Amino acid sequence: MYSIAVLLVSAALLAQNGEPTKLDRQVQGQVLTSAADPAVTITFDKKFKYAGGQRFLLYGVAEAEQHFFVQASADGKIQSFYWLQFEHYLPSNDHHYDYPPTRTVDLGGLMFVHDTKVFTNYAGQERNPESDAAKAVALLKKAGYTLPAAAARTRMFYLTDSSKRKELMIIYGEAVSDKDAAGAQEGISADDKMPELAAKIGEHADAGMKIEKR
Repeated sequence: MYSIAVLLVSAALLAQNGEPTKLDRQVQGQVLTSAADPAVTITFDKKFKYAGGQRFLLYGVAEAEQHFFVQASADGKIQSFYWLQFEHYLPSNDHHYDYPPTRTVDLGGLMFVHDTKVFTNYAGQERNPESDAAKAVALLKKAGYTLPAAAARTRMFYLTDSSKRKELMIIYGEAVSDKDAAGAQEGISADDKMPELAAKIGEHADAGMKIEKR
C-alpha cells in the first residue's frame, strides 16, 4: 500500500516554471491525511477513486494544493466528485479570506460556510487559464476524466485560524438531469431557487466522506 501511495504522490511532483511541487498531504487508498491547516483525516466512500493531486501558485498571491476523488463510468465520464483545495496567501501580501456565514454546516467538528449552484454545462464553463478551476480541469483531463455537463456542485470553505489567511475548500459535484439544470447555463443559486435539490446535494456530499480532526 505504501508503494502505491508513493507512486501517486510522485506523479504529481513535476516542476514547471518554478511552481511549488511537493505535496504536503498524503493519500493512501480512500484516506487523505493533512498534518496541518487543518490537521485532519478525510475518508472517502469506496466508490470514489483518487484521481491525483497538484500544487501551484495561484495568481501570484497564494499557494494551493488540490486533490481529487471521482466516481466515473468506464469511459471516464464523471458522475460525482470531490475537489479538495488547501490554500494560503503568501507572506508578500496582506490578503485574507472573507465568506459571509449565510449558510454553514458542521463537518467533523469544523464549521464550513457553503453554497450550492446548478449548471446546464458545467464542463463547458469559461475558465481563466490561470485559475484554480482551469488547473483542476486540466488535471482531470490528463487523468482521463471529463466533467458532467448538467451538474450541481456545493462549495464548502473552512478558515483554519483567526488570521483568515488559510483555508480548506471542498467542492462536491454530481451530474443531474437536464430538467434539474434547466435555465442554469451560467450557474444559478440552488440554495435560493432549488432548495430541495441543494439539500440533496448537501446530503450526498456529507454521506460520501468523513472528516476527523487529528
